Amino acid sequence: MAKRYDEQQLLDYIEGNLAPEQRDQVEQTLRDQPEMLAYVDAMAGDRKALSGLPEPDAPLWIMEEVHRHLERAMLLDGNAMEVEAGGHRQRSVVRRVFVVGSLAAMFLLTGLVVGYSLWGFGQTRTPGSNPIVA
Repeated sequence: MAKRYDEQQLLDYIEGNLAPEQRDQVEQTLRDQPEMLAYVDAMAGDRKALSGLPEPDAPLWIMEEVHRHLERAMLLDGNAMEVEAGGHRQRSVVRRVFVVGSLAAMFLLTGLVVGYSLWGFGQTRTPGSNPIVA
């Protein structure tokens, strides 16, 4: 039965980060299992192709935000986090009130529509004009 290796161990082999006895075991397995050798060759090719790609730069707006937060913290002498936490708490209360109010308005409107369709508020009916009774 062939011994299995995880991808991290194979990557360590490709990068030369294995101890000599582990490296010898992996090399023996590669000689015994040509499909694993093909897999390691493909991993090495992918690794080489990816290492040749340029590193993307972070967007400028991220650094501007970081600087803004750091400056605020320095100016307020460490109280910036408390101020922001309080503002967040206030926004969440306002958001909760808005959501509850919206739900209440939705239920009220739904009740009015259902009530109007069932009982016809504001309509005058003459005796004998009930459409339900035939």
